[in-house]
Amino acid sequence: MGATLKGERAFELDVVEQAEQVLRATSNGQASVDLANGLLDLQRLYEEQLLFKRALPVSLKALRLARQLDDNALLAKALTFRGLLGFDGFDLLPAVEALLDALRIGNEINDVGRVVVCCNNLALLMRRLRRMRRSRTQQSGF
Repeated sequence: MGATLKGERAFELDVVEQAEQVLRATSNGQASVDLANGLLDLQRLYEEQLLFKRALPVSLKALRLARQLDDNALLAKALTFRGLLGFDGFDLLPAVEALLDALRIGNEINDVGRVVVCCNNLALLMRRLRRMRRSRTQQSGF
């Protein structure tokens, strides 16, 4: 059984490597909406494979591209994806800030779907923060 799991993990990591290579090869160093979306897809792929340390730089690169392209819908999406990293063990404060920024932009561009997604994710992050605070309080004996 262990060998099968190791084989599956090797296959999954190979898929990630292939996706990275294709994205690198097709980008030509040009900023584009497609490249930013590809980076966000790669971020999610990293997260699915529990490669969180790889996910953050990709997320930040997608954010830079969205700002460079001056595309508010793309920026709101990239900020939402950055916020999702808060669920995966990264600092919650930057995640909350990213989601608040995405919420503000979503509201400005009248993207109701983005606003709903951000509100939902903010609620989930706040619940997680409350649980963490409660856990620390219980551990300290107060």
